[in-house]
Amino acid sequence: MITSRGYYSRSLVGDFLISWYSILFTRLIKICRYFLIKTWDTFSIGILLSTLFAPWKQDVVRGKNVPLNVQMQFAVWNLISRFIGFIVRFFVILIGLVVWVLILILSGIAVLVYIVLPFGIIVLFFAGIILAVK
Repeated sequence: MITSRGYYSRSLVGDFLISWYSILFTRLIKICRYFLIKTWDTFSIGILLSTLFAPWKQDVVRGKNVPLNVQMQFAVWNLISRFIGFIVRFFVILIGLVVWVLILILSGIAVLVYIVLPFGIIVLFFAGIILAVK
């Protein structure tokens, strides 16, 4: 069998381990990285952090040549809009980070299981033989 490295091999176990720990392991890492990047982009965490104190929906009240009391009302409404924007963005960032950390943990578990799985199959095979003999 010609392997990914381009040489001829007769060892099925060797070919399996080469492909398992090189080609397929790289694919698993790329998939985990893809999910982490997609989660970061889906929740727009970078953008939300840069606009954390921006007004909600860019809702800003402006006026020219208006009395001072109306300008104060505008300032209060603009502060309320910024506060609402901060609260909404903060909770979206918080939820996004929680989901991102969960995906990071699950990716780590998947990588660990992937590394141990071939050896676990061998151990379970011999444990089954031992149990069958008893």
